[in-house]
Amino acid sequence: MKKMICLVAVVLLSTSAIFAQNQRPARGEKPDPTEMTSKMLEKMKEDLALSEDQSAQMKTILNDFHKEMPEAHQNGREAMETLANSRDAKVEKILTKDQYAKYTSILEEMKKERESRRGNRQRPPR
Repeated sequence: MKKMICLVAVVLLSTSAIFAQNQRPARGEKPDPTEMTSKMLEKMKEDLALSEDQSAQMKTILNDFHKEMPEAHQNGREAMETLANSRDAKVEKILTKDQYAKYTSILEEMKKERESRRGNRQRPPR
């Protein structure tokens, strides 16, 4: 009986550990826009020391961006760049010059991380 209880405990613990590690969407699975907005907003609040007003405005901007991103992604690189430029122009209006400089450096950092995760793979032309 003790062995059975121990076996069940081990299975439950190992199962929960496996699920805890699987935080990212599977390949081909679309990430949730609300979740992406929340994660990015938390990073921006912390790194840029956003005021409550800036935080609310940033949330709206990021929400709109992440909702429009899948369609822009389907329409190619130019559509993604246009969407990102639009987001950045809106963000620039709500941040101070120092905050915006920090914001652009954060975006560059994130871009480098994405590229390193991809292994700098290049997509074939469509």
